Amino acid sequence: MIKRITLALLALAFCAQAHAQQTVLQSGAWTPGHAPQYIGSGSSQPVLQDSGTAAGGAAGVGLSELGVTVRGVGTGPFPNGGTGPYFANVCDYDGPVTNVTTGYHYLCFSANAQGGGLIAYGAAGGASQLPLSMIVNGTTYQFPFTLSGIVGPGTTVIGDFVCWNNTVGTLVSDCGALINTAQIANSAVTNAKLANMTSNTVKGNATGSGAAPTDLAMPSCSSASNALIWTTNTGFGCNSIVVPASVTSINGNSGAITGVDTNTLRTVTSGPDSIVPGDCGKTVLLGTGSSGQWTETLPGVAGFDPNCQITVYNGDTTVIAGKRLAGFPATMTSSGVLFPGQRVTLKLVNGVWTADNPGRWKNPLGLTKWYVNPGGSDANDCLATGTARACQTAQAALTRAVYLSDNQATTPIINMACGVTHSAPLGLGGIPLGTQLVQLSPDGNCSFDWFTGAVNPALTIGDLAELDLNLTFYGSSGGMRCQGNIGNATFTSGCIYFHGPSVVMDMEGSYTWFPSGGNDNGFFCDGYCQPIMANGFTQGAGGGDNMIYMSAGGKMTQSGVISGSTGAAINRVYRLFGGAMLIMGTANASATTWTAGNPGNSIVSGNSLIVLNALLPAGGISYGASAVHCTNLVDTAC
Repeated sequence: MIKRITLALLALAFCAQAHAQQTVLQSGAWTPGHAPQYIGSGSSQPVLQDSGTAAGGAAGVGLSELGVTVRGVGTGPFPNGGTGPYFANVCDYDGPVTNVTTGYHYLCFSANAQGGGLIAYGAAGGASQLPLSMIVNGTTYQFPFTLSGIVGPGTTVIGDFVCWNNTVGTLVSDCGALINTAQIANSAVTNAKLANMTSNTVKGNATGSGAAPTDLAMPSCSSASNALIWTTNTGFGCNSIVVPASVTSINGNSGAITGVDTNTLRTVTSGPDSIVPGDCGKTVLLGTGSSGQWTETLPGVAGFDPNCQITVYNGDTTVIAGKRLAGFPATMTSSGVLFPGQRVTLKLVNGVWTADNPGRWKNPLGLTKWYVNPGGSDANDCLATGTARACQTAQAALTRAVYLSDNQATTPIINMACGVTHSAPLGLGGIPLGTQLVQLSPDGNCSFDWFTGAVNPALTIGDLAELDLNLTFYGSSGGMRCQGNIGNATFTSGCIYFHGPSVVMDMEGSYTWFPSGGNDNGFFCDGYCQPIMANGFTQGAGGGDNMIYMSAGGKMTQSGVISGSTGAAINRVYRLFGGAMLIMGTANASATTWTAGNPGNSIVSGNSLIVLNALLPAGGISYGASAVHCTNLVDTAC
């Protein structure tokens, strides 16, 4: 019995020992020289398989990690701890190292050999030396680098320049640490490639012997009476220009030459530009042909010689453009513009800029057009369309056209921009020196809007003025939409207002009047006006007093149809008194065209005359006791 118990205990002990020390199992075939790898993970039954070839394989084939650690005595790191070439500890060979006859090649790695990280490639035994290549994204980079056919010197100095030593690209030489000028092509070294310089300096050598260049300070020598000088072994300096000993005075002044025109030019081809102290004694030529409009500024007197004299001349000839003037004396010209061919002489007198007046601009024949655009500026020359050149107001264009220009017997044309609203009024009057007749037209075959505020009419034709309101000058679609006296404050107004003796207007084209209220009139004449209306006009929406109001001896010849429109209402078509006369040449439109209310009777009174030519105004007509009406001008009643 005891014997059976002992055998049973020995059997149990053997089974426990066999379970703790499992036999490693091989899975599948294996190839000599391949590393084994574990399959799966755990702690019971270990299984190995061949890790495969360098060609890789499916999932689970190949070692997942490879750690190599150098062994040594003591505490690492252990440099040069490998037994491979150059003491590397990881090596790949293309043949056995025992192959003495034909040799072998090796590629070895080490984290710390030969003084640092190491990649070693070479040949041993009888093997030939081969290059080492790296292929990155299909591109091969070979080590060591080879320069095809280029031969250099046997020894060189680190940091020296390499230079070509022949003309066929096969020989180089050591050029030393510096490159001489013969080795640098013209324009190869640009300003941008040079080191920054101290402000107001030049490079040079002011010593008495050869030396490296230094930054030489430049003096402030900018006055017209200054001269730049060079002092040997010192550098630059500044002197004043002095009168030679043989000349006792110039223009009554002795000493430095100042206040004299030296007949030298400073040509400016584009702007903006400013007058500078160096311009004293010179002529500043603004443009030479077609430089366009820009601003020329005259600064304050600081920095200028007290006797400075400068001539400024607009030299544009092929494209006519004025130069805007800023800071110039107001006595020179009220327009603030120097037109082509004009010149002005500036002088400092008792510390103040003065200027002569260039006079009226002799407008070249054929150039009679002036342009107005609300987006422009009254500081512009007004000689071209568009906001960059046009005047902002028609009044500024009129001033340039008739007061500041010699039009040489041509009629100036003021062109009003279309597609925008003009709000500034225009007043004509007096007998300007340049011309008496002015033409006003839209800037093209189009219509423009003229809507002014308060009690102002849009257009006032005053004493002795003559206006050609030619709305169809550029095409039959030309026209004007107008509203004045927006405040409706007084009946002595209107969109077009005539005042004074000898006022003449000839109107052609489509004119639409938008009344401001019961005190407003389409045409209002309170003097000896003589308007001629070739095409009639239309009342727009709103209510007004009279389409045409004539008094004080005014005389109008009216052709074309006078009509209303949707939303229009008017008290009457005509109101004549005070010796006024009107000749009807075309019947009015039907009274029903004033859809907001038919016009009432036109009124003729106070020794006024209306020539009906067998026509009647829309809404009828009533006559005062002293009124005269007749069928035509040969009627005995007239």
